[in-house]
Amino acid sequence: MDAWRGPQTHVVDAKGRRLLPGFNDAHVHFTDGGAQLDSVELNDVTSTQEFARRIAERAAKTARANGCKAAIG
Repeated sequence: MDAWRGPQTHVVDAKGRRLLPGFNDAHVHFTDGGAQLDSVELNDVTSTQEFARRIAERAAKTARANGCKAAIG
């Protein structure tokens, strides 16, 4: 490992314990990612009122983002 150590290397002393790198998969598929940004999570809804509230909230947010000033609901 010392062969890869450079002046900007941050050395962590794990005091003999195992140290593993984290894994962060920070990519998104364009079509699916875009659809998720404009979707409404309804899987955990337990009432028709909550169902309607979430959809109205998303509709209002989308309207604002598109410059609409009319109230929705």
